[in-house]
Amino acid sequence: MGAELYLWDDQFVWMGSLATDNVSNRYAVTMMMSLDGKPMDVTLATGDVISSRALLVLPRIKATLHASLRPFMSVNWDPHSREFHALSQVLSEHGGKMHLPDALVQQYAPVFTEILNTPSSCGYLAGQIKALFQAICPDYYNFPQADARVLCVANRLREELPSGVNADALATELGLSAGRLSHLFTAQLGISMRNFLLWAKARRAIGELTSGRRLTDIALGAGFADSAHFTRTLQQHYSVTPSFLANDAEVSLHRC
Repeated sequence: MGAELYLWDDQFVWMGSLATDNVSNRYAVTMMMSLDGKPMDVTLATGDVISSRALLVLPRIKATLHASLRPFMSVNWDPHSREFHALSQVLSEHGGKMHLPDALVQQYAPVFTEILNTPSSCGYLAGQIKALFQAICPDYYNFPQADARVLCVANRLREELPSGVNADALATELGLSAGRLSHLFTAQLGISMRNFLLWAKARRAIGELTSGRRLTDIALGAGFADSAHFTRTLQQHYSVTPSFLANDAEVSLHRC
């Protein structure tokens, strides 16, 4: 069974299986859900092993998912998304990780399994993910949103993908000091501006892997120094290589 990778501007979803255990160390809030009805073992960097059918974890929590050759789903909400902000606050109250209630797993796992078996439209999948998020955070509208100035900088970095972060120039435009902006950005999104830019470059490059362009051109176009830099970044955060994601026989990539 091939895998499906759906990409939006503020989230991405993996559905399928991998030949090896998956090590994640991402800047996104991540939900891992078993799609074969059985619990999955997740080993944290602390050595703790958690058995769960669906687990939510905060960003930058290194976790190894032991589900080789088993179907699973991974939903990843990017740092600039409203879902990321709400879920981060909820997870902070649960020690950085949280099991999804069995009732939600029983309700949504069959839906996502059907989508895996019969790939659906981006809109339908996005609607199901939104409904699941709202079930996890029914009062998310009451959560404070990220600072508008931080979101302005995040969106600008995502759109322009500059070679580096000019904190002085960005801060001046917002009437802040560079130090204040850097502190505010990291406090709000849990990631420095420099690392956010690197994350955004990787997200942009992943979306171009089925364009037919050479890997070097894709990497340079997204702002990486070379294809090796892109490959290292992808392996660090996703435990996969660009060639694997670009292989149509392995992964169907959907730009939503």
